[in-house]
Amino acid sequence: MAVSAVAEAMADRPVPLRERIAPWGHAPLRGSRPLVPSTLRSAATPVLRSGSATEDGEDGRARAFDVSPKLRMNLFELLPGDAQKNTRAEEVFRGREPLDDRTLWERFFSQYGVTEDTVMRVRKVLTTVLQTDLSRIRDTDDFSKELAFFWDWDSMADVEAVQGLEVEFGITISDADAEAMKTLKDIVTGVHEKIKNRG
Repeated sequence: MAVSAVAEAMADRPVPLRERIAPWGHAPLRGSRPLVPSTLRSAATPVLRSGSATEDGEDGRARAFDVSPKLRMNLFELLPGDAQKNTRAEEVFRGREPLDDRTLWERFFSQYGVTEDTVMRVRKVLTTVLQTDLSRIRDTDDFSKELAFFWDWDSMADVEAVQGLEVEFGITISDADAEAMKTLKDIVTGVHEKIKNRG
């Protein structure tokens, strides 16, 4: 089938998730959710653009073809689990008022000598990695208990969170340190200690 005929045929039918072509040039495996780099997860723009998808030719090499505008989709349509993840987060945080960075710091961390900037940056890293609104998170919220569902949707999110904190603060977090960081308080105070010991 000619490449243009494939593009035309695809433009006139809904494309099941397992057949959608990932923007980096390969299709997800059948029955698995697509592996999306975290840098793409935060994108608010469509991920499939003209010329970004590929088709295997007779020689086995991938050839680019144009994807119809009908196939352009928002990244969150590509990741249907995000809606379920956000629903679970809503259940955990239900009834809580959102706290800005200053209020979160004053209520839960100022007494430990942690700076407001540290609290803000830790929450920013977690929000970016988990792709969820964490404005209602509290110091005792536990990522090994009530927030453990985050790891169900992205098994690499814990690694990305550790790496994000290391980059954000210029620190090194050992595996043992990472395993001890279960609650938001553990994470913030752990990062604070690493910053203090760095200098």
